[in-house]
Amino acid sequence: MHPQQDWVVLASIDRSRGRRGEVIVTSMTGGPESFLGRRVTILPAGGECVVEEAWAHHDRVVLKLSGVDTIEQAETLRGAELAVRPADRLPLGEGEYYLSDLVGCALIDGGNGESVGEVTGWAETLGGVLLTVQTTAGREALVPLVRSICKEIDMAGRRIVADLPAGLLDL
Repeated sequence: MHPQQDWVVLASIDRSRGRRGEVIVTSMTGGPESFLGRRVTILPAGGECVVEEAWAHHDRVVLKLSGVDTIEQAETLRGAELAVRPADRLPLGEGEYYLSDLVGCALIDGGNGESVGEVTGWAETLGGVLLTVQTTAGREALVPLVRSICKEIDMAGRRIVADLPAGLLDL
């Protein structure tokens, strides 16, 4: 989530590409198909545009935004973010969830059923996703979001049941 909590950031604009005002982005939501035809808001400026074209280029995503038709216009967007309101996110399938929706969920110890703490954020690393948890003991812990540890994610109940390896919360 964007710090304002009113927005879900889909991508950050890295630089211009091409003569028609295309931009290369770092995607936080998926490949080109997750952008095509979407109405997005450019933050922090707040202007709206539609993604007219989207394609993969090496390991990046290139977008053509409506109203951005020159290299100069595209360069003014360097460092901006493309975002949507939470209600405008793409629908998910059964058992899928957005990482931002895990914030506020209780982390429950699957062994004894007791609360370990609350998810306050996450970090995406080369090794996967780590949930930041404020423990009931007042410490911050990092819990890997993997099936072998996070056994059940109950979005309706706002809880994650985990089998925590010994000593994980002490790291």
